[in-house]
Amino acid sequence: MYKTPSNRAIASLLNQIADALEIRSLDRFRVQAFRRGARSVEILDIDVADAVSEGRLEILPKIGTRLSSVIQEYVRTGASPDLAKVQEGIPTGLFEVL
Repeated sequence: MYKTPSNRAIASLLNQIADALEIRSLDRFRVQAFRRGARSVEILDIDVADAVSEGRLEILPKIGTRLSSVIQEYVRTGASPDLAKVQEGIPTGLFEVL
């Protein structure tokens, strides 16, 4: 049975995407948006996975359209194509150093 991810797991996903974007020296504003979103998810008193299933994700602070779609995909499937895409070609060991 699939267990929906915790807020901590969702925040970790957003930080991992931010890390990969930063390593690739891509848009610093996107990096900041993913980091702000991760911090927001970490401190929320509500379960983000529940907000997704109830269609209330848009009420969460610091979660825009792009982050919302990443979170929804992760909550529904347990995977993130966005993370896989941005990490492609970056040596795995580099993430362990961060």
